[in-house]
Amino acid sequence: MAEPTTPEIRTSAKAVILHDSHVLLMRANWDDQACFSSSEAANIPESLDYAVHPEVHEETGLTVTFDGMLWLRKCIGANHDHPVSEAKTHRIEAIFLCIPISDPTPTRRPRPG
Repeated sequence: MAEPTTPEIRTSAKAVILHDSHVLLMRANWDDQACFSSSEAANIPESLDYAVHPEVHEETGLTVTFDGMLWLRKCIGANHDHPVSEAKTHRIEAIFLCIPISDPTPTRRPRPG
């Protein structure tokens, strides 16, 4: 019988950025498919809510304030699309609602694709 794997528990904080009834999402590729996600700070030593501020600024140029936690999500990789390669993945994600306090007008053109 194979030894059970011990998951490495990772924490991350995500920001859902809302402005005038619009949600800011970032486009990325995952397994050769386009997907959209919110800003994320992973494997962070500081408090989850504090970690979102610099990550959002780095990724978007925005300064944000919190409007509370939206939800807490647990993701166990073995239960998803890649059960073998993700067998040790176990993430706890805190998702916060953020409101821009700096000008949210885009300052650069979106990347094509």
